[in-house]
Amino acid sequence: MTKKLFSLVAALGILLASSPAFASRLDFSIFNHTGLTIKEVYVSEANDTNWGEDILEKDVLADGEEFEIDMSDFGKKAKHFDIKLVDKDRNEWIVEDVNLEAVHSIVVRKFLNKVWFEEKK
Repeated sequence: MTKKLFSLVAALGILLASSPAFASRLDFSIFNHTGLTIKEVYVSEANDTNWGEDILEKDVLADGEEFEIDMSDFGKKAKHFDIKLVDKDRNEWIVEDVNLEAVHSIVVRKFLNKVWFEEKK
């Protein structure tokens, strides 16, 4: 009986640990409302000049589209991140100092030569 109970508890633990409810506290959705077609997305800790690899897992993020970003590869200590978007014309747009621990759905907008984000409500 004890052995069966232990097996059941272990199996339940594995199931719960692999469920979406255990996503990274920094995961977020990005909604493109810039009027631009985004070709690349980069995320780095705030003020870090190393952008790493493009994390957009699809060819483009068209205007009006949403993309889920998995932040599980990022460190546990940082909360604030910079997000760089590269459009189809190779223009770079940077949104600085986003607190991804507090904001999980962001809308990126552009007006003239400035890009900013708003929390999606």
